[in-house]
Amino acid sequence: MDRLQERFGIHGSLVFVDANFNSFEVYRQCSRRGWTALIGDKRSTFPHKSAKGRKLERFYSARNRVAVGKNGCNLHRFSTLNVKDCLSRLRRNQDPAQGPTWEIADDVPEEYIAQLDAEQRIRKNDKWIWEQIRNAPNHYFDCETMQVCGALMLKLIGQESGTLGKRDGGSVDEDAAEFEA
Repeated sequence: MDRLQERFGIHGSLVFVDANFNSFEVYRQCSRRGWTALIGDKRSTFPHKSAKGRKLERFYSARNRVAVGKNGCNLHRFSTLNVKDCLSRLRRNQDPAQGPTWEIADDVPEEYIAQLDAEQRIRKNDKWIWEQIRNAPNHYFDCETMQVCGALMLKLIGQESGTLGKRDGGSVDEDAAEFEA
């Protein structure tokens, strides 16, 4: 990852790393390199305050600091359901006139595509969830989800970007969409 970061000139804080597995080691590496740790969460939104002090709900948490190493590391939690919904919506839209689209390289391996299709949105116990299909590997789907989370955080997509409508900024559930309170 260091080589890719250097090759593309990506600032360390914009390198997002999944901290759901082996969290302490991820935090340690993020602290050492200035990277940002992400953890999926069952909550639909997280409280924020706008620059004017208004209450906002977003699909990701405010920055948390994890005390590890000399510097500690930044950690954000994100709504697994809503961010995966955003990814699904982006993948379905292939018309740039209708908003942001999802694109992929022509030479991506079939395994990558298979992993992107390794989860489905289902209703379970009266709640919507994303569930793995037959325990198929889904690591690349998780990576794409975290890229969408980063894009939402940077306001490149979603309601606050000005490129999508309210219902396109997140969950199909109106109450869970990104909004100002």
